[in-house]
Amino acid sequence: MDNIMLSLYIAMAFFLLLLGVFLVRFVLKWNRIKDEETRAELERISTMSEGGGILKVPTPRFRLDLGRSYFLMDTQSKEGYRLLKAYLARDISSVCITHFKPDGIVKRFDLPNTDFIWLTREKDGGGGMTHIPPTSLGFILQELGDRPLPAGAIIYLDTLERTYKENGPERTNKFLKTLERKVQETDAILLMSAEPTGINKKVREFLKANFKELSPKKR
Repeated sequence: MDNIMLSLYIAMAFFLLLLGVFLVRFVLKWNRIKDEETRAELERISTMSEGGGILKVPTPRFRLDLGRSYFLMDTQSKEGYRLLKAYLARDISSVCITHFKPDGIVKRFDLPNTDFIWLTREKDGGGGMTHIPPTSLGFILQELGDRPLPAGAIIYLDTLERTYKENGPERTNKFLKTLERKVQETDAILLMSAEPTGINKKVREFLKANFKELSPKKR
């Protein structure tokens, strides 16, 4: 009987030893994986460091999928630019088609990796910036066609209601559908914002029928 109990104790001790070795190896492996993930994350955002400190990468409020087109009901395009900035912080490039003066946008939102197409009737956009009259939709498409957009790049069109006002619904709808085809062909992303009070019911129905609507953040 004593021999049997001794054998059981020895077997139990051996089992506990094996369990201890397994747990130690598991913890060491888990820590190594977490360290590798942390190191990879730090390397990913190290290009955005300033003065040796790491900048926090904002989390986008919405997930934008490659080859898709979205619109946002947005007062003065504020939410649209915040969303764009969150994506640009992840080293994503963009082309911003804007009715606002680009210098003011850059100063306010601090947008990296952004090229601007300024929709203005001014003869000189200044600073080598591309400027196109707001009624020259064909030139906008031509300018975008001359730019090699990488997969995941965002084309952002702000104050969409002004494009409708300048060009009318028929021309603008055709223009937007052409932009949609471009992002589908290049795996880019089209993001548009419009003043809620600036478009009529028919235009809103067209947008909802052809593009995915993003719900604006309530403030």
